[in-house]
Amino acid sequence: MTSSLSPIVRPNGKLYRPRKLRVVFYELPSEDEVYSQTIVLGTHDVELARSVARYGGILHYLTQPHIGWMRLGYDRGEQLWLHDDVRGAACVIFNESDDPEELT
Repeated sequence: MTSSLSPIVRPNGKLYRPRKLRVVFYELPSEDEVYSQTIVLGTHDVELARSVARYGGILHYLTQPHIGWMRLGYDRGEQLWLHDDVRGAACVIFNESDDPEELT
């Protein structure tokens, strides 16, 4: 699978060469509830990311896909995923939902 991953151009013009695809499950606490997200690192291909996330055992519906650049870092001593166009990995971020009506 890794041999088919093509390089992706960063916003600063440099190439990002993914070695493998990784799936990360992430929860964002909010005042009212907890929002769950699935991040597929190593691609900007939404359909490939959706199939990899499904293979990873996601039981919820994956909604509102958007592409970005993320890396694991620290903010105020807490480890979390940060948006970083320069050092982050290419990714597709999905919100998770129990409601099939939210599919986009």
